[in-house]
Amino acid sequence: DFNAMHDTILKLDILGHDDPTMLKVMSDMTGVKIEDIPIPDKRVMELFQGTEALGLPAGSSPSDCGSLGLPEMGTLMARDMIKETKPTQFFDLVQLMGLSHGTDVWAGNAQDLIRSNTCTIEEVIGCRDGIMTSLINWGLPAKTSFDIMEKVRKGKGLTEEQEQLMRDNQVPDWYIDSCKKIKYMFPKAHAAAYVISSLRVAYFKVYYPEAYYAAYFSVRADEFD
Repeated sequence: DFNAMHDTILKLDILGHDDPTMLKVMSDMTGVKIEDIPIPDKRVMELFQGTEALGLPAGSSPSDCGSLGLPEMGTLMARDMIKETKPTQFFDLVQLMGLSHGTDVWAGNAQDLIRSNTCTIEEVIGCRDGIMTSLINWGLPAKTSFDIMEKVRKGKGLTEEQEQLMRDNQVPDWYIDSCKKIKYMFPKAHAAAYVISSLRVAYFKVYYPEAYYAAYFSVRADEFD
């Protein structure tokens, strides 16, 4: 059985990653160096406001954004979130990545807070790190802020003492309630890496559409070349 071999076997997880492959193919086609792509680019960011950056008139897409086919940004859920939040800056997209990959973070939580104008996409809890840094800014001790972040991100809620300390430091009620609902939270660095990769792919979609679609059909829709 496997346990008998556990200490003597070398196990390799060799994963195929379409996004870096897409970027390599598009870079080779166009001569554009991936590391030279500006993050963020003004026209690329316009994809999250509408479809005009692609030369398509408003109303061309049901979600009224141009993110279809972008990694992590092109799913139905992500496009609906983009439609609701209309992200305008890099940090908004990082927040969206955290919200879309957490559990009980968006639906019934941040989504309701944004819809009710209680707070903005910038202010909601999007990534786990944001809990610690926000609490420190509200005046809580760094170690306590870290401990609260660790409990919340694992879905363990708040102790009575932690909740009282938050209230003593004028942490808003909506923020405390949001912490109690969360079951799992995404790390900010992971979210930022997703956004950078997506914006690089989006750069080719906007400025080099032929290369983008050729790469898309060859790499992601592998029945085509």
